[in-house]
Amino acid sequence: MLLLLAALTMAPSQAPLPPYRRLATVRIFDEAYEPPTLVQGVRLYTGSNGQLCAYDLHTLKAAWRLRLGIEDRPETVALGRDLYVTTSGKQPSLLAVDPRSGRIRWRLPRKDASGPIVVRPNVLYLALTPDAVSALDLHSHKPRWTRKFAIKNSQGGSGNIEAISEAGGGLAINAGNTTYGVDATTGRVVWGEPESYMFHRELSVAKGIVWVPTGNGGVARQIRTGRVLWRSEAHSNGEFAAVMGDRFIGLGGGKAFALEARTGKPVWSQTVGPSNQSGGFQYGSLVGDHLFFVGATKALICDLSGKLRWTGKPSEALPKPLWSDGNVIVCFDGDRLVRYGHGVEPALPTDSVARKALAADMVTRFDKLDQSDIARLETLGDEAFSAVLKGLLEAGA
Repeated sequence: MLLLLAALTMAPSQAPLPPYRRLATVRIFDEAYEPPTLVQGVRLYTGSNGQLCAYDLHTLKAAWRLRLGIEDRPETVALGRDLYVTTSGKQPSLLAVDPRSGRIRWRLPRKDASGPIVVRPNVLYLALTPDAVSALDLHSHKPRWTRKFAIKNSQGGSGNIEAISEAGGGLAINAGNTTYGVDATTGRVVWGEPESYMFHRELSVAKGIVWVPTGNGGVARQIRTGRVLWRSEAHSNGEFAAVMGDRFIGLGGGKAFALEARTGKPVWSQTVGPSNQSGGFQYGSLVGDHLFFVGATKALICDLSGKLRWTGKPSEALPKPLWSDGNVIVCFDGDRLVRYGHGVEPALPTDSVARKALAADMVTRFDKLDQSDIARLETLGDEAFSAVLKGLLEAGA
């Protein structure tokens, strides 16, 4: 299931801009499928099948690694007093993990594999029983209330609770292609928005206003009362959604854009692909004071006002950026952390012997290369053939 949660608590810094030079690569997983990520300060929390780990984004070194059951797949990681992790698999669970040591403090079995979780003082909002959301008391580890939803198009074992957000005592919950407004104290349903299809588990909330996806557009509602402030079919957040102050940031329908949360008025917009093309490797990311977008046909970097700082092809873009200290930027491609700095690679040698030696070196560390490195290796042409052939033979041995 698709999930991406990022909490950046560092003060905004000016992330370095292209051209980029890869400085280091660290493999975290051998093979992962859309692992959940949470960035808190300089630490990354993430997990894949059977494991959960924390990495220092400054040093790219593991702080700890926790082995789970082989069928336990982390779905969401959220930070409060502890690191709270929902897992799916043969026995879905909620884990409370010490964020410093990686030690499991307690575990609670669940009967629903849905992943979303919201942390608030003394309470968690998550799915514990099928097609329902509960307010779990963190002292007693028992639900204060549970609200079950009628699901018309069940997704079976993967769970049907797609998103949960909270603000000002109101919850927005997407369950079975309907988004509901729920009183956070009592669990009473206050409002509903049908035909609300989620493509990522984030319902963005700005100043008590929730941006709910509907069809090819969206609607803004007061999260507590459900009052509709505006509707728009012109702006979709199907690929990415975020909040900056009183603005919604979105990616979808071939556009990256910002809207005023209260009025829906466009603040800025950039075209990144055809309006009818979705999915693929599109992404959005907010790091420091820059927004990074990859659309179907164009990639771009802009500042918070929407001013373009760089544009190029999707193949020229970085893996999804996670963090920057102003000098370097760290990205995550799902399996590896990759650190970049501003700069260019040295020119390729012209001497045949030197070109063959460079190709051999690159093939030896192929698992650390990015798309730019691979394109550089391809540029070596015939001089790279023997090194590539040798690498393939050794890999197959």
